[in-house]
Amino acid sequence: MRKHTQAPFTISPEEIKERLRLPEKEQRTVDDLYGLSHGLLMEEDRRAIALDSKAHNLAAVAGVCLTLMLSGGALVLQDLRDIVDLPWLRILGVFYIVASICSLSALGLALFAARPRSGYKTLRQEDLFKKCELTCEKNRYRRYLITHLWKIYQNNFCVNQNKGSLLRIAYMLFFGSLVLLLSMGVIASVRYMR
Repeated sequence: MRKHTQAPFTISPEEIKERLRLPEKEQRTVDDLYGLSHGLLMEEDRRAIALDSKAHNLAAVAGVCLTLMLSGGALVLQDLRDIVDLPWLRILGVFYIVASICSLSALGLALFAARPRSGYKTLRQEDLFKKCELTCEKNRYRRYLITHLWKIYQNNFCVNQNKGSLLRIAYMLFFGSLVLLLSMGVIASVRYMR
């Protein structure tokens, strides 16, 4: 898994400030950039909420499945001893162990993704009411806010990317465990029919 340490953006904050040095008559452009920056930041906030919800749901479902697997799986394998011959029983045992490990890993990754992020940034009142920027004209203050909102957006984008990557791996592990459990059922059924 590749960890994003920086947003995949190539424009530095200094370059953004330089590009925002527009003539005063370009108020509409400044307003458009402000709206865009604010909208992107709000979209990342909504994305964070959706990722947290997915992480909590996966943790709950994986936890229930893991509990059922660990409590009932060993009993089922014991009962299959009389029905299935030894080589197939070993295969089922390996499937059971790998499925349990996959479910446990998925649960751990989902819980790790659901934890509160210290790197997540929001607008702070110190930045919003910065005295030297408030005393300036409206256009300059808006330009300052655009740069600030954009930096927060870049940071939150990276945090959400990392969380999404963890959840993607957790979902693959969880579905892998379900496939293994389904395979166990099919093998046991086929061997029972013979």
